[in-house]
Amino acid sequence: MSSANAFVKALNPKLSLFPKNTNIVVFGRSSNKFINHVYKNLSLNENTASSIEKDIAINYLQFNKNTNKLNNSLYLSARFEHFKDDFDVTLKDFLLNKETSKKVSYSLNGTSDINDQKFTTFFDEFVSTLKLTDLLDKDLMLLSNGQMRRSRIAQLLIKNYLSSNKLVINLIDDFVIGLDLESRQRINTAIENFQKLDFKDKKSIFVVSLRPQDTVPEWCDRLVIINDDLSIEYDGKLDYKLIETYKKIWDLNDVVDELEFKLLNDSKNAAINSEGNPVYAKDLIKLHKWYDPIHQKDPSNSDHIDLRNVIIQYRSLKDPVLSNFNWKIDKKSRWVLKGNNGSGKSTITSLLTLDHPQAWANDIYFNKKKLEVGEVDYEKHNANIASSSPELHNFILSKNLTVKQVILSGLNKDSNNQTKIPKCVQDEESILFRLYDNHLAYWNIKDLENYKFNELSLNDQKLVLFIRGLIKLPELLILDEAFSGMDMETIKKCHFWLHNYWCGSLILIGHSENELIKGCLVKDI
Repeated sequence: MSSANAFVKALNPKLSLFPKNTNIVVFGRSSNKFINHVYKNLSLNENTASSIEKDIAINYLQFNKNTNKLNNSLYLSARFEHFKDDFDVTLKDFLLNKETSKKVSYSLNGTSDINDQKFTTFFDEFVSTLKLTDLLDKDLMLLSNGQMRRSRIAQLLIKNYLSSNKLVINLIDDFVIGLDLESRQRINTAIENFQKLDFKDKKSIFVVSLRPQDTVPEWCDRLVIINDDLSIEYDGKLDYKLIETYKKIWDLNDVVDELEFKLLNDSKNAAINSEGNPVYAKDLIKLHKWYDPIHQKDPSNSDHIDLRNVIIQYRSLKDPVLSNFNWKIDKKSRWVLKGNNGSGKSTITSLLTLDHPQAWANDIYFNKKKLEVGEVDYEKHNANIASSSPELHNFILSKNLTVKQVILSGLNKDSNNQTKIPKCVQDEESILFRLYDNHLAYWNIKDLENYKFNELSLNDQKLVLFIRGLIKLPELLILDEAFSGMDMETIKKCHFWLHNYWCGSLILIGHSENELIKGCLVKDI
């Protein structure tokens, strides 16, 4: 059994163990950790350090880290309000490194080749393949999460095309997360077509990480199966039968089912909090001061939210994002909001939280009362709403907070983007602090309490944001791609708790069936 270090050694250009234009998939429950390990060690490897600038280029593309400077200082409301001229960067500027794109990380190195006809042909073809042509003049700020992911893949391919290095190693971490089926297919086609290009003596190696629930693309020709300790179980030719074998080994549908989770309510298997007391699933609700008025009393099946003929139009787009959109959400109802990347799902959720400035210009009713300027208090409104979203994820990544700070910030009533710990939980004897302690025990993350959020694995980051949404016990919980990047065991545990204990309204957004809770109503955009 070989190690991750052996894989790093094989990537060394001096050894040339991988043939030209090799596409490698790293497959396993710890695949993203493996990719990160490869990047760190490859960059520091003594055998490559002396030749990195001249002979080798390393591109590390992560989607679970805040590497985009544009989003460091922006949150959802600023994205849609779009009043900051400093960030008026179009997608084309971003891809071609115009002067304005210096404000955005992952920009290209300046090159004179961008006016070359050959490059122009390449650019047009691959931008079209990734369905970005109609978005080139769109302000980068207004791109959806899925559109931005496709754009970063396009940028990576452009960097490869223009690179003068003999060897370009591309490490792509969790590139399918948050993408609809069409977007995944387009990215797969783009990378496959790129590797068919003739670069003479230059070669590009793509190394992508995938989780057990992901589909391995056909353009990969080498398979690396890793164990949880990052050791290599298999390294060889792509073998779909072997993949299916390991999927069954890792498949938690048969191993971790409802019956096993119900054991968490058994005294013999209960989690233990810091006071030494057992913690059951119900303990995440009953201690909360809002439990009685909101969740214990069964409200009538009355209107909770009603969106009537909503129209959203941006100045930089010819067609409206939403046109005559209607949606009625009853109290305690559970919904799956479906639509392709860029269809307007994040726009809709921003209307519900009043983060979208055009919310006030539309007919939106909360508890049968029309949204009117001066009559609805933003802070009081969001006191009963919590969310987990890519925008919130990116925002918190930029704040250098501990796990404790992130979770407790969810108890703020004023806004979803607050990162301060409210005074009501600073006393460790308070009911809310005990609730927090119970969450740490139940979700088995007590040992992560003082870790920096941005140092956690993607799975743990997603779980922490999920807990942050639960802890306030809001009337409305919005889970936008909340389970993307989680392992199946964690997903199942979260789904089990929501299915059996969540009593508020729920809106769920996801692109994979295993991320969606069964029994929800479906709203298509």
